[in-house]
Amino acid sequence: MCVFRHVYKSLSVLTVMAATPPGPKKRKLDYNVDQGTYDEFVKVCSRKGFAPQVILERAMKKFAETGNI
Repeated sequence: MCVFRHVYKSLSVLTVMAATPPGPKKRKLDYNVDQGTYDEFVKVCSRKGFAPQVILERAMKKFAETGNI
């Protein structure tokens, strides 16, 4: 009976602990951009309803896949 409890207890712990997939890793980029260029980029993103970081992520992804922007 004692062995059964031990096996049951260890199985219940295994079924409760589920592995979750790791989330995407983020990197912080430090870069220098002309103030006028940055302001214009943020204004255009705001007018179109996009977040600037999403636009940059998509541009970087496209560049990595095709080599062009």
